[in-house]
Amino acid sequence: MTKPELGAIMKRPSYFYLYAILILFGGALLRLWQLGHASLWTDENFTSFFAHAPAKDFFNFLLIDGVHVPFYFMVMRLFPAEPDLVLRLPSAFFGVLSIAVLMGVVNHLYGSTRLALWAGALLAFNPYHIWYSRSARPYALFFLLALAANYYFLRLLQGRRSWQLWLLFTLTTMGAYMTHYFAIALPLAQYITLAFVLRGQVDFFRKWFVCHLIAGVPLLIWIGALTQQEAISFGIAWIPPVTLADPFVTIWNLLVGYMGRDSVLYLPAIVIGSALLLMGTGYALRSRRDDVPALYSFWVIVGALVPVALISQFRAVYHDRYFMVMLPAVLLLVLRGSQQAQWRQWASFLLVAVLIFGAATVLIRIANHEEEREGWRAASRHIERNFQPGDQLMVLNGSSLIPFRRYTDDSFDPPTIEIEFDEPAPLVAGQRMWVVVRNPNESLHYPFAMDEFDPFAVDGSKLSEWMRANRLAWVEQWEYPGITVLLFAAN
Repeated sequence: MTKPELGAIMKRPSYFYLYAILILFGGALLRLWQLGHASLWTDENFTSFFAHAPAKDFFNFLLIDGVHVPFYFMVMRLFPAEPDLVLRLPSAFFGVLSIAVLMGVVNHLYGSTRLALWAGALLAFNPYHIWYSRSARPYALFFLLALAANYYFLRLLQGRRSWQLWLLFTLTTMGAYMTHYFAIALPLAQYITLAFVLRGQVDFFRKWFVCHLIAGVPLLIWIGALTQQEAISFGIAWIPPVTLADPFVTIWNLLVGYMGRDSVLYLPAIVIGSALLLMGTGYALRSRRDDVPALYSFWVIVGALVPVALISQFRAVYHDRYFMVMLPAVLLLVLRGSQQAQWRQWASFLLVAVLIFGAATVLIRIANHEEEREGWRAASRHIERNFQPGDQLMVLNGSSLIPFRRYTDDSFDPPTIEIEFDEPAPLVAGQRMWVVVRNPNESLHYPFAMDEFDPFAVDGSKLSEWMRANRLAWVEQWEYPGITVLLFAAN
């Protein structure tokens, strides 16, 4: 740290630390309150499965899955798998830490404690970031690493070019690459930004390029190992096709959270957030030489959103939770938009409105226990309590068995049919079959349980085909968030 930087820190007004602590407390509260109440949903159960697989199988399991890079799961091996609260705690910690880091980043880049506090508050009460900080998935860590990599890149552009900064830039970029594939948006945005702000600095460009080459080595090794796999599940076929409207809904989600049918209640926050983002984008393009962080933020959004939307026209890889790499850029442009002359006198009011709507969204949903995406705990224990000798369990495949077994006693080992691979024998008189069906409906934007569905009418599902063929034996049905349990009994 240079002497001017140290001096700037020492000169921070006394209220900065008080407000920063309050912001961190509020952010922590929203990320920790009732953190273990909702059941783990299927992807979180995969986190537990991968992170606590035997050491000799760990990398092989991830390679067979083909969807993830390993760094987050390597980190998760340091933590216990149970209870649910503990499995989610690392993400909550990364989420709260990101609030503090963002305040520091903005203060260092702009020398404004006021702007830093607003940045921290926007992240602390951002529903999109909160939901994924409450989930045992890589997204909160991805945000933190991408934010750090962005910061070191911008500091290097500002002229702080010590070997320590180059090293930190390389390591954080490497961490981002090995946490999520969408980190590839970072070098793309940086390359475009360099074209605007660098003139004749070949040495800088060469060092930047070498750093990315070094940072990309583990990812290239990983991709090489993937190509050597005989079979890769690459389980993203569930992702719905992308439409022209989806990128706009994604931005909306990153701004104030997407609440599905209830979103009309949050229309004021949507309008305010969108207007500030547009103002910030216009400012970034006008001031591209004077405010490089704002210009870079614009290109991060473009570099992530546009290529993925285009690729998804051929192979669906588009989902809002993958765009965590864009969130720091979105928040910074909102802040810069609020600082424009025509908005300045209203800036505090507008930003507070966004914060209130964000906090209300989260608090209401958690208080009403509407956060649960898949009710595996209740569904699994219901079957365990009512299972009789001679009963059987039927699921589509092993992805349903992992959460089922998490929430049942180790001694409970029912005869199980995975109908995707097994051919079940016809029901005989007196035989009972328990069937567990996951809701097949998916949203690119909505992070909670989808509307109820007809388990007998899931297109292309062998499970639904079997149930239709045995409909006369259908006895009873129980509904849980994202899960339907049915009992069939042959007379």
